[in-house]
Amino acid sequence: MNKTTNGNTVTFHPTVRTYQMPKIMEEMIGDDGELHYILDNGNTSLASRYNSLWLPTKGVVNMAAKAPNPDTTKSHYK
Repeated sequence: MNKTTNGNTVTFHPTVRTYQMPKIMEEMIGDDGELHYILDNGNTSLASRYNSLWLPTKGVVNMAAKAPNPDTTKSHYK
């Protein structure tokens, strides 16, 4: 990515990937009885939140619930 500021061009090269899944270092059960993960970046996260963000399950799309794309030339909400 190049950025020009005051006539100076700076080229930026990222050193890490943008969306990188943090590794799970330890697991523990909190006082509330839920499973928590201790991550390699020093943060803790609920297991359900971590799994829904980084390990989503694929579901079936209900195509009957989808409406057809509206034709904007015939829209009655003008």
